[in-house]
This record gives sequence, C-alpha cells and structure tokens, in this order.
Amino acid sequence: MFYSSRGRALSIKAWPLFFLMGHMLSASVIYASESHPYIEKANALHLADDPFWRDLLHFKGGRSLILDKDFFLSDRGQTDPQAELEATIEAYFTPEHTVKRESWDKNIVCIFPARYAWLNEKLGLPDYRCDEGLCPALSQWARLDQIEAISLFYVSGYLGNPASSFGHVLLNLKVKDSDELLGLFDRSITYGATVPINENLVMYVLNGLFGGYTATYSDQFFYFHDQVYTNREFRDMWEYTLELTDFEKKMIVYHLAELLTKRFKYYFLSANCAQGMVILLDTFIKEDVYNFDYPIYVPEELFHRLQQIDAKRRENKEVELIKNIRYIPSARRYLFYEIKRLSSEERRAYLNITNSHNEDFSPLLKELDIDSRINVLNALLAYQYYKLMASDEEKPNQRLKEYKDKILLERLRLPIKKEIPLNIPEIPPPTNVSPPSTFNIGFVNEEGSDPFSTVGVTVFRKESVGMNALGYNELVALDLNVGIAFNSDKIFVDTFNFLKITDFKTFYIKEEKENPLSWRARAGIDRYNIDDNALYDYVLDGGIGLVKETDNIGILFGFMNASWHSLDQQYRAGPSVGFVVGRDHLKFRTDYGLEFGLENYAYIETVQAKLQYQANKQHAVQISFEENARKRLTVSYFFYW
Repeated sequence: MFYSSRGRALSIKAWPLFFLMGHMLSASVIYASESHPYIEKANALHLADDPFWRDLLHFKGGRSLILDKDFFLSDRGQTDPQAELEATIEAYFTPEHTVKRESWDKNIVCIFPARYAWLNEKLGLPDYRCDEGLCPALSQWARLDQIEAISLFYVSGYLGNPASSFGHVLLNLKVKDSDELLGLFDRSITYGATVPINENLVMYVLNGLFGGYTATYSDQFFYFHDQVYTNREFRDMWEYTLELTDFEKKMIVYHLAELLTKRFKYYFLSANCAQGMVILLDTFIKEDVYNFDYPIYVPEELFHRLQQIDAKRRENKEVELIKNIRYIPSARRYLFYEIKRLSSEERRAYLNITNSHNEDFSPLLKELDIDSRINVLNALLAYQYYKLMASDEEKPNQRLKEYKDKILLERLRLPIKKEIPLNIPEIPPPTNVSPPSTFNIGFVNEEGSDPFSTVGVTVFRKESVGMNALGYNELVALDLNVGIAFNSDKIFVDTFNFLKITDFKTFYIKEEKENPLSWRARAGIDRYNIDDNALYDYVLDGGIGLVKETDNIGILFGFMNASWHSLDQQYRAGPSVGFVVGRDHLKFRTDYGLEFGLENYAYIETVQAKLQYQANKQHAVQISFEENARKRLTVSYFFYW
C-alpha cells in the first residue's frame, strides 16, 4: 500500500516535468537539424579558416587577443575558430540563446552584427535581418543611414604625456552634413589603456612597457576629443577621409559595436592605439594594412602605409583609398594668428585690455575707429574662448564666462563686418614628410683611432635637420649604431640613444603668460677610444633655454645644461648656444658650448654640427662633426621607412 500510493503520487506529479524535458529535447533537435545544413555548408567552404573570420575573432598565434570570455559563444572559442563558427551558426537558430553580458538588444544578431552579416553573405541565412525593428539600440548607435564616410585622425605628439609623445589615432564615423557643425557630433572611436586614476609614474611606465594594463575601444562624440586634444593639450590634428564601399563601412561599424568595452593586452611600444586601429582596418581593407609584425609600432606608420596603398591603387587606376586630408589647427594656433593679424595700434589696445584687471574695457577702445574696435573685440573673444577651453575644470570659472559675454555684447553693439578668413599656415601632414623609422650606413673618422664604418637602425627619428612635421623640434627613440672595423673582424656598439628630445618653444601665447622656456633631454651611451681602449660613457643629459625664430629662415637658441656621466667628471654643467637654418630639403644645425666639471671645475669646449640633404621623403645624406673629449667626422646615408 505504501509503495503503491508513493508510486502513483510520483507518476501524477512527474509527468509535466517529463513533458517539458521532452519538449526541450525535441526543440533542440529541431534547432540542431535547422543549423546542421548551414554548418555543413560552412565547413565545405572552409569558413573557419577564412582570414576574415579569424580577424573577426582577433586570432593571433593560435588564440584570440580578446580577453573577455563573453565575446565567445563556444567554451573553446578563444582558441578554436571552428568551434566558435559552429556555435555562432547554432545560436542563430536558437531563439532562447542568451549571452552572459549586458546588452540593450537581446537578439544574438544584434550582439554580433558583423559575424552574422558576413555569414549571411556566405551562407544566405534564412530570414536574416538586422534592422531597427529587431535591433533598436544597435541601429540608434550605428546610424548607418546617416554615416557618410569613415575617417582617421592623426593627433600630433604631446610631450606632456609619455604615452602620447609619438601621437595618437582616432577613427571617426562622419555623419551627413557634419561639416556644417565642424563634425563635432560625429562619433569617434579611440583605443587606449585603462589606467588607474593618480597612477604612480614609475608604475605607469613599467605597466605600459610590459603589459600591465588592458586596453579597450571606446566611443565619444568628436567634440569630446576636440576639447581634449585641440583645446586643452593644444595638439594639431589631420583628418584622413577613407574611400570605402557601403558594405565595408557597415562591417566596420558593426564590428566596432561588437568590440566596445572588450579588453585586450596593452603594450605602449606595440599593442597601442596605432596597432589597435591598424588591426581593425586590416580586417576590412583588401590590402594588408598591417603588412609586417612590428615589435614597435607608432601612429605615423599606419598613415604612411595607408598612403602606400592609396598610391598603388591610383597607379593601377583603381578607386583610391584616401579621399582627402583636412588640417585642424589647435586652439593655441588659432589664437596666435588671430592676434598676429592685428595692427600695431590694435595690438596695443588688446594688450592693455588683457593685462588690465579692470573689467570695464570700453575706455581703452574709444580711441580706435569702428573697424579696429571690431578686430580687437574679435581677438578678445578668441582669447576668452581659449582660456575657457584650456581650463581643466569641469565647471569653468563663472567670472570668465561673464567677462566673455560682456565682450560679446559689446561686439553686438557694433555694425556687421564681413569677416576675413583667418590665414593659418598649414603644417604638413605625417604622410608628406619622412616615415618615422630609419636604417643608416656611415663612415667615421675619429681622432686617435682608425676609420671605421657604422650600421644603424632607429625606431623613431625626427631630427631638427630632417624633413618632419615637428618643425625644428626633435624626438629620437631607440637609436642604435654598430661600428665595424676595417682592419679586423671587430664589431662593437658605437652609440645608443634610448631617448633624445628637444622642444624648441617657438610657438606660445605671451598674453596668457605661457612658459617660454625650451627644454632638451637625452639618455644614451657614447663610445670613446682612449689610448686604444674602448670606454663607454652612460649619459643622462638635459637643459632649459630660450629660442628665437627668425622669419621662417631658422632659429637661434641658448641653453643652460647639466649632465651625469659614468666616466670621469661625472657631474657637469654649462651653457650652449646655436642655430638651425634651412628649408625642408637642406638644413644645418650647430651647437657651441662650455662644459664645466663640477668636481675640479675644469672645462672643455664642445661643438656639434649637422648638415643634412633630403633627396626625398625616404633618402637623405648627413654630415656631422663632433668635438668634446673626442673629435669625429661622420658621413651617413639614411633610408626612412
């Protein structure tokens, strides 16, 4: 009786569970049967081995670079593109499929739109759609019906942040008629490291070099980046608009939607902002954009490679890759030339007002005619805008805003005047100057030793005498020269520059009382041949000074220097003066200085001189002379790549 009643109770209560399990099993069989033909077709087409599929998964060296498991539908997806392909196809036929991550759109097609758009092209997925009705959040973000073009921005180097010294890259989704609003509401994508707030500088450098940070793609409206780069950090930008098909544009946008917030390992010298963008573009541009696995990769290399592809296409009468290039000056540059076009009388009034603590500026304008008042007020408005935009505060000073409004009101009281466009000389874009890396061979004649040849390579070389967009400034990183003796098999390190920077302050706003001091720094190794003994001097060298530009002919400069050496007279200091003259193809620089040993107060004279002839962007010849504790003459050929 006991067993009978228990058995009956079990049979009565369990049948709905058995029914549900049977229904789920039959549903999974149906979904599997629906997906099976498409998996078979994908396998017949070898789609799992297709470079495009592997690029969508960001595979390199047998596994994906993406660290987040929720980017993959298969448990083996991070290491097995075949398993991920099958899981992706199966998920399409499984309406109940869920992904372990937050998403506004729950449909699997909306979460991985690039994957399914590509699979639909290859397999013809039944009832495929990815529209606003199915994916409202994706459609609102992507704005495919509004995107007119995709462009890349090169942001000039910023010496205030080591990670930005070599420049930055942005990808921009240009919406229709955006030029009327200066593109401020375009959506911009950046790739960069996630760094803790107030990170220690030493940890920042170590983590950046050795992979201690993760990086992500993130999006903002363009005005956010414009505020940071052109208005706060005063960096110039160049926009390269790309000529892409509608399908290529759609796939880039869809893939970006998949990648936002996904984490990658970040390395400052290689897996950085430039490499993040080049790998993204490499998926959708038919040529190999990332055509060499560089151990070190800087933003300029991406733009030079795009220009190479563009030139090859034009040569073959194909559709070009680079549609146009647009220069965007920094806020500092705008203000500099706004002030520069004032007459001497107008400039006096402008300076009197900016230097005055009295906010009633009307009396200082009374002696000017109407046109001059308008010019001064326009310059004052530009100055106030510059001060507001340059402020790091989230809420700008209310007094500044009120003062700007007062100037604007005074300007509105005056008649309308046709504005003359501001003439700002364009700085050449990175693709119009030499590529950043060099290979060189040379001949050295050094006093007290036999002549020898040198072979060198530099990861990043922008010298004062070279053809570069830095003007007279220079930035040289990881510069190694190896000497080869003529009369023996001896090979040795001749010189090594870990980092060499010279920032000539030829461009600053005096009215803002910006710091006019130029500075220079070097960390490197020099070889000295003393009594037939090779000695190496490890050097940390730096200085501050002033510079004067001479009407585009060149610059004059003077520095006070200090240095540490591993050889005798470890601590040294002294002044130096010099100049740089010439144009793009022929430049000459010389430095003359006195170097005092701080231990015995003896001193030596130092001379450095360089003359470089740039035949074109890739080929140059340089003659250099150096005199300090040694005298040497070097003749070198440089190949820029």
